[in-house]
Amino acid sequence: MDISKFEIQDNQYEFPYHYLAFMDNKTPQIKRTLGWGFEYLSYMNEVIEEIKQLEYKNILDVGCGDGYLLNHLETDAEKLGIDLSQKAIMFANAFAKDSKFEIKDLFKLEEEYDLISLIEVLEHIPNDFVELFMTKVLSLIKKDGYFIISVPTTVIPLNKKHYRHYDEKLLSEHIEKFGDVELIKERRVYKMTPTLKLVMRLLNNRVWSINSKTLLNLFWKWHVKNNINATKENGYHIVRIYKKL
Repeated sequence: MDISKFEIQDNQYEFPYHYLAFMDNKTPQIKRTLGWGFEYLSYMNEVIEEIKQLEYKNILDVGCGDGYLLNHLETDAEKLGIDLSQKAIMFANAFAKDSKFEIKDLFKLEEEYDLISLIEVLEHIPNDFVELFMTKVLSLIKKDGYFIISVPTTVIPLNKKHYRHYDEKLLSEHIEKFGDVELIKERRVYKMTPTLKLVMRLLNNRVWSINSKTLLNLFWKWHVKNNINATKENGYHIVRIYKKL
């Protein structure tokens, strides 16, 4: 693995930054310095809603980071998150409710899971390691179990900590060649429009930051209606659900 790219991500865990953007009784709350908060909430909330529709007794979140997904997933299922970052796991455990988080090498796992999540992780995997990585991930899913993944798309510029962004063809190549799985659902999530950009600047800029629950709740309802569902041409993230055959 290219350690420099790992260090870029690892060094960002100086504080639990994903927790600074949160939902307060269905009202989004962000800080002035986190303009990306609405994008993060947009795809993460959609992932959570998709998971709610699935039946599973245990879930493994690979590359769990600071544990946002599992710590916001209300379920009676067993929840395990793994990551290579000691800082990330420290923050995940600090906020843990009923989830377990460990610094663990994926390749040392043997237990199979009903559901495995890989949320904004695959783009961090070096090109020459994708086959080995995905083969292992998919091997840990029980028969008739589920795999949910989200990745950034080629609509947005390549982030310096990513090896690649994805279109549908490349994502299929990096999943379906390495395991016996069937695609059952795909969505493009989150689009940036001139109107959204203007509204976000009005809500959150260098001069002021609006934290009125009423205004933010109105904004979020408008945002969900107009900007969450996207197309191949403008969607920032692909969310897919697979079933293990």
